[in-house]
Amino acid sequence: MQKNAVKKSLYPLNPLLDQAKGKPVGACSYCAGAFGATEDVQSLDGVLLADYGGHPSIRRLISEGYQMITSWG
Repeated sequence: MQKNAVKKSLYPLNPLLDQAKGKPVGACSYCAGAFGATEDVQSLDGVLLADYGGHPSIRRLISEGYQMITSWG
């Protein structure tokens, strides 16, 4: 995947991604792999989350005060 492909593929969310610069970035490990975005997440110093079969625990993240940014294309 070309550099910045994650940002380009999430075009409608670009304003939100721009606001997230410099803040912690995390992505579902399974989904990042399925969409070929693992290297892109890592290039943003992101964390690949894999609590359950490669997927993050949304419950745990929300209980820790995180907010989710999602896109349904």
